[in-house]
Amino acid sequence: WEKDMTELVAIIRITGNSSIILVPCAEQGQDESVLLKKGNSFLQKNSNIVFDIHAYEKWLLDSETAIDNRLDLLKQQNLPVLFGETAPMNAGILMNPRYFLNAVYNRGVSVCAWVWKYDKNDPDALLAADGTPNDTNNNNWGSTYKNLAAKPRNP
Repeated sequence: WEKDMTELVAIIRITGNSSIILVPCAEQGQDESVLLKKGNSFLQKNSNIVFDIHAYEKWLLDSETAIDNRLDLLKQQNLPVLFGETAPMNAGILMNPRYFLNAVYNRGVSVCAWVWKYDKNDPDALLAADGTPNDTNNNNWGSTYKNLAAKPRNP
C-alpha cells in the first residue's frame, strides 16, 4: 500500500499539482488498519492528503462496539479521513448503514453515499425514479441518507 500510494502521489505531484489528493485505504478502501500503521508516516512525507475509506461489509457488518472502536482509533491518530463510499448493498449483501452513519456524523467525520441519483434501472439508488428517497428493500437507504444530510452540524 505505502509503495503504491507513494507512487500515485508522486505521479500527481510531478505535474506541479499541489491540490488535495484522496488516497484510498487498502483492500479496495475498506481496510483502515494500513492507516493506523502507516498513515502518519505517509503524511510526514506528503502534503495535502486525505485518506479515503469505503464503508461496506467490512464496516457495516461489524458490531456497533467495533465500529465505535475503529472510529475512535482513527480519531486518536488524528488522521484526515473521508468515508468516500458507503451504501446498504455491496457484493449482493444487504446491510444496514444507519448505525455507522450516525456514528460518523456524531464524530464530525465526512461521509459520502453511493449513489445520489434516481434511475428506474438501479434499485439500489438513493432516489426513486420520481425523485423521492428510495426505501424499497434497502433498510430505508434513501430516507436514512437524506435525513443524515439534512441534519444541522453541531458547532
